[in-house]
Amino acid sequence: MSFGKLITRRRGEAREPGPLVQPLTVALISLVLVSLALVTGLMDLRTLDKTLSRYIKERGLEVVKNVQQAARYNFHLLGHGPDADMAGSGLVEETFSLREAMILDLLGLAQRIDMDREQGLLDDAGLASLADKEGIWMVVLLDAQGEIRYQNRPVPKAVLGSAERVIQGEESIRTDLFGPST
Repeated sequence: MSFGKLITRRRGEAREPGPLVQPLTVALISLVLVSLALVTGLMDLRTLDKTLSRYIKERGLEVVKNVQQAARYNFHLLGHGPDADMAGSGLVEETFSLREAMILDLLGLAQRIDMDREQGLLDDAGLASLADKEGIWMVVLLDAQGEIRYQNRPVPKAVLGSAERVIQGEESIRTDLFGPST
């Protein structure tokens, strides 16, 4: 080392900053500010994530509750018909209940079967196939005297007794899908 030039300073005299001190200071301050911004952003992101998760969970529970309420109401209609009072359902009253819609669908299918059988378009094998395709558990065809012309399963006597009243003209139609007949 060379000791040729001795620089003396008095105590308390400020030292001149070197050429790299100012940019280094600016870079450090910038790094601290960027770090603070990132930390604040991450904290906000976590808070937002928790808030959105809670909102989605609450909305999901609300949707499930509404679906359960609608299902309970519809099953009630199936079992008791549209005239039954179900307090607090909160759902708009429908013109036709699900029970009536099912009965109308079954009547339409019965009419189609009757027309196809009269025209010779539907034999016993085709009728069995149609019943499977439509998801109908039992199909029974009776003639005007109440004699069984076709059955895909054994017919209970109670069903034949109900059909007898229709054949004799005591009733125009009889339904007993989910409970007491209507």
